[in-house]
Amino acid sequence: MISAQPFRFSRAPRPRSVTPAKAGAQLLRNELTIRTLLPAFAGMTDGRESVTNPIMPQPIRILTTPPLTLAGRNKTFPIGPSSGIKLLWESFMQDFGKIEGQVGFNAYGVCHSFGGGMMDYMCAVEVKDPGQVPGYMYTLTIAARRTAVFLHEGDIAGLSKTWGKIFDEWLPAAKLKLAQGPQFEVYGEGFNKGDDRIEIFIPVK
Repeated sequence: MISAQPFRFSRAPRPRSVTPAKAGAQLLRNELTIRTLLPAFAGMTDGRESVTNPIMPQPIRILTTPPLTLAGRNKTFPIGPSSGIKLLWESFMQDFGKIEGQVGFNAYGVCHSFGGGMMDYMCAVEVKDPGQVPGYMYTLTIAARRTAVFLHEGDIAGLSKTWGKIFDEWLPAAKLKLAQGPQFEVYGEGFNKGDDRIEIFIPVK
């Protein structure tokens, strides 16, 4: 699957006149540097079941992920790398930290609605209530489901190879089959601090 490497932003001393929450949102909006591209996910561990397969170069977690409501910018692209995904991230980062009801500071890159060689790509954050989201934004609710979580470590340029191994090697080795539904990565808050680990969430059966 294809995604976009979203953003990298820098930390700076926080002005004393603002709250930590406002300062964090301001830093995320104003001090980011857009990186190049490739899909993205991290963060949910309830119901975790650890599975280690000696054939695989990494363990995976199989878990039941709770319902997740996302809001962000969405656009349709051909399945494959696209410079338009980077532009979508650049547009979305103008909203990051300002979306009503935003939950935390994870950024989600979601591939969904596949068909006819096309897919929708969504740059998003988790939100509490889709009804509070501005009308120009796209919302997506992902139901609770069985999910396999894979970890990408190292250079972001190798992310597409990780996706290829998931479908070509690691899912078959774990005797798992791809289920219908969105596939995504999460860029956690640690990504801002130089932690290039990215978790990839794949629906399985």
